[in-house]
Amino acid sequence: MKKKLILALILMSAVTANGEDEFFEDSSISSMILNETVITGEKFKTTLRNTTKGITVLTSKDIKKSGAKDVSDALRMVPGIKSERGTNGDGQLNYRGQGSMLPMAYTKTVIFVDGIKLNTMDSNVELNSIAIENVEKIEVIPGGSVIAGSVAGGVINIITKNDYKMDPFNQIRSEYGSYNSYKTGVSAGINISKNWLLQGNYDTYNSDGYRDDRDTEKQSGGIQLKRKLNETDYLSFKYDHSYKKFDSAGSLSKAQVNEDRTQLKSDSYKPNYYESKQNTYITTYNKEVNEKLSFMTDLYFKQYETYSLTSAGSGVTEKDFDTYGISPRLEYKYLDNARLVLGYDGYKTEGDYYSNNSRKKEWEEESHATFFTNRFKAGKFEFIQGFRKQWDKVSYTYIDNKGDDYDKDFNNDALELGANYYYSDTGSLFLNFNTNFLAPSTTYLKDADNADNVVDQTSKTLELGIKEYIGNTFISMAIYQTFTEDEIYYDSAETGINRTYKNIDGETKRQGLELSLEHNFKKLTIRETYSRINPKISDGAYEGNNIPGASKNLFNLNISYDFTSKFSLAMNNYYVGSYYAKGDLENTGEKVDNYWVTDLMAFYDFKNNLKLEGGIRNLCNEKFYDSVSYSNTTGSLSYYPAEERTYYIGFNYTF
Repeated sequence: MKKKLILALILMSAVTANGEDEFFEDSSISSMILNETVITGEKFKTTLRNTTKGITVLTSKDIKKSGAKDVSDALRMVPGIKSERGTNGDGQLNYRGQGSMLPMAYTKTVIFVDGIKLNTMDSNVELNSIAIENVEKIEVIPGGSVIAGSVAGGVINIITKNDYKMDPFNQIRSEYGSYNSYKTGVSAGINISKNWLLQGNYDTYNSDGYRDDRDTEKQSGGIQLKRKLNETDYLSFKYDHSYKKFDSAGSLSKAQVNEDRTQLKSDSYKPNYYESKQNTYITTYNKEVNEKLSFMTDLYFKQYETYSLTSAGSGVTEKDFDTYGISPRLEYKYLDNARLVLGYDGYKTEGDYYSNNSRKKEWEEESHATFFTNRFKAGKFEFIQGFRKQWDKVSYTYIDNKGDDYDKDFNNDALELGANYYYSDTGSLFLNFNTNFLAPSTTYLKDADNADNVVDQTSKTLELGIKEYIGNTFISMAIYQTFTEDEIYYDSAETGINRTYKNIDGETKRQGLELSLEHNFKKLTIRETYSRINPKISDGAYEGNNIPGASKNLFNLNISYDFTSKFSLAMNNYYVGSYYAKGDLENTGEKVDNYWVTDLMAFYDFKNNLKLEGGIRNLCNEKFYDSVSYSNTTGSLSYYPAEERTYYIGFNYTF
């Protein structure tokens, strides 16, 4: 690892030494960063500087220069996030150590896409179903129960180009890479009249896969019709679709990994098959009543279906969910420097769950929540308050045996208190206290030993930080401490392969430091993030143990240099510290090794709307994993190897 760090520093030094006298501070850069708009769950814009949390914003330019293959890749640039592709490529997120004790693609982090939750009733999130080429911006907010409801860790708000731009945007794009992987995509927009805009996109991805018989096929697309009512008001109708088909080669033992990382789980193993579809219909109305009062609402309907087939067809699972929801927001600017936001979130999900290894169930989940956030300025100080009250009802019915029906209600609230001190034109100190809750999902309940014993997870977080622009460098730093009671986790110790969800016996504590630096020069941009977290189980049966799945150290270094107005290079490096595998609550298994991955990208702009790009991912051929889990019954680790060195080349043409 040291050799790779030295290599990265040498490359950075070489780039910095080349034309150093040309670098200068651009006074507009500080304004661009500090005044970067943030939407979050309030849905009304504020600025990065006016937030009282360590919020991170990734623009489409940041994402492009990172060489990210998908959203999971892009989120590696965010301090505090350990992002992996997981066992089936959906993406696994571990934000501030939260979510590290859940399997597969289940997450405690809430994901918004254009204001609508991507999370499903069973807590599954197919993060990488969104084509990275169609992402305009990603906002990452620590905490967030006041604006997002049931959440732990934080909130990720993904804004797509369809929803972001009011102007027509036309582009065709394609990319080809290792393992016969290729992407194609098209975006198009047209002004039907002065006040009507029609736009849409469609992207496909196909790959033979790094491992044997690990084919992947993905499609995503959307279309939006937007009616401009006046200079501030609009009405839009939007449809989004995603489809995924995936074959899994299965987990490997350490001996198999050492022998051949690309092999199937066994000679007789038939790859698991997984298929999912999602359709989302959204109607959005935005109205500025007057200079002080604004109103916005989303009315949506979401369909989600999955089908999975385990090895040799021994297990079949089908899910089919329909969700109806509404989320109105009202903003009132009652003073020159004061703003009150009132909101409501309501949805109902109904669906069927079938498995040939268990009985068929009908699931139902209903949620209602009201919240407010208030902010006002007094001199150099700004104060923020927020409160949310939420009622959740979860039930499931066995089709063949009514006696085992289940019905449970959860009532929770969340609080946020924050303050900013603007000590200069560019600097601010912030302090934030918030409480979060995580209500058990249908998955946590249906797979528990006793659903009545699974209760809400609650957390309290205190965060202190600073945002500042000094010379040519933007600095964002935060320290925090989170105490969690009744943390929900996955335990297979007593039931082997059958999932069992419980509340941990004891309190969990996470203390952390997050640092983000961005240096801007005329031709050179350097971006570094570092996270240090101490994730511990404070008391109970596992007192003193590290929380499994959480790395103590995370680091990202991104460098881009414009050699000419047409040609530029970028390099992205990320480091993940060692950790105990998921499920290893007793910390008895072997630690998963740390790793350092370097990606190198090149961009060429012909200045006639045609751009070429190409690169090498995992330049140093690091051997790491998409997921590692620990079995309490066998005391062994199961590995899902990640891709080694890969190459790609692509183009996009905008017109």
